[in-house]
Amino acid sequence: MSRMPVILGFVARINGVDHPAAIFKFSGRKAYWWSWLEPSNGNLVYTDLLCGTTRIFNGVREFHGSYKSDGHRHRRIGTARVGVRRDTPITDIQSWKSLRSITVPLTEPFPWEMQAKPWSAVECPHILRSEDFDDADGVDLHAYICKSARVGDLICRWRVANRWWVGGDQDLRLVVLAEPKFPPH
Repeated sequence: MSRMPVILGFVARINGVDHPAAIFKFSGRKAYWWSWLEPSNGNLVYTDLLCGTTRIFNGVREFHGSYKSDGHRHRRIGTARVGVRRDTPITDIQSWKSLRSITVPLTEPFPWEMQAKPWSAVECPHILRSEDFDDADGVDLHAYICKSARVGDLICRWRVANRWWVGGDQDLRLVVLAEPKFPPH
């Protein structure tokens, strides 16, 4: 039986303007993420610290990451796969596994806009506002694939996260936790 994927989309509302910030998608077998952090129409320098290599990508139009059912993880910049590694197969997750953390500013307009193709699938994005996070400068969105019975444990472990979203109705869920970021004192 095929299920519809869970899609959690987030926008930062700054000065009345909604800036698409992040998309997390989970089908039960595969997970993906897209972020505003990488310019969708600019240049990107990618450094792989594990391999000690650096690559320069010009005119980046697509950047996303994935976590496949067999545990294969990678990022894709245009047609190039980077950061390839193996992790726990999704069906073998016993508690939770990190998908990706994305920092979202909440006080300054974005220097560029995310133009990821899957944004059109986000029907009702979650709106992030500084005032909803005690006037934080930004939030870190931490996305996890989590066993449904362990969602409460994951939320309790992240005591600094004051908001969270859970998607899906299967044994494995998509969980996104929001950790406010404040300027150093």
